[in-house]
Amino acid sequence: MKRITKDKSIKTDRVTRRNRTVSAPEAEPDEETKFDLSKFKLTPKPKLSLKTEADIKQEPRPEPLDSINVKEVKTIKREHIKIEPDCDGASSAKNVKIDGAPANWEQVLHNLREMRKNCDAPVDSMGCDKCQDGTASPETIRYQALLALMLSSQTKDQVTYAAMMRLQSHGCTVDNISATSDEKLGELIYPVGFWKSKVKYIKKTTDILKRDYGGDIPKTAGDLCK
Repeated sequence: MKRITKDKSIKTDRVTRRNRTVSAPEAEPDEETKFDLSKFKLTPKPKLSLKTEADIKQEPRPEPLDSINVKEVKTIKREHIKIEPDCDGASSAKNVKIDGAPANWEQVLHNLREMRKNCDAPVDSMGCDKCQDGTASPETIRYQALLALMLSSQTKDQVTYAAMMRLQSHGCTVDNISATSDEKLGELIYPVGFWKSKVKYIKKTTDILKRDYGGDIPKTAGDLCK
């Protein structure tokens, strides 16, 4: 009896499943989307007209820089003057002709002032003459000016100024720089141009100043050019 009832229940389940599949409504296919093409109009792109020679001639030309009163200055090539120290260490002035001030220097200065009067440049606030500690001793100020000039070669004024500020925070004196290692000095002046070579030049120059000039810079051009 148990087996018969079990078979009946299985059959009834199958029948109900069939009825469900038959009675379920078929899904209607999606309606096709229709576009009304009459609403869309093609607008042709405007043709680019080529300029003729007459049109180009009629166009206004850019105005020259007449607002700046700059006059043309003829450059005169001067003879190269070689500075050589004599036996006493002073610069030799033999066979050197000095013609005084350069030609047209006043006009050149006027032109520079006219071109720079309405704009500033980094050199105005961060040049080599602005890199010294004004509260230091005169010897230290001169030493810092020399280092700023050495660092400024192939280097922007902003980078030179930042390097000098780091040197001042470290202690930019002859004794302190002489005792500073090359690695530390390189970290302080990086990223000035050719910083690895400048580390050697600064250390060598500092040692010479300390040994031969009492920590001060030389007083003659000949000694500076040694």
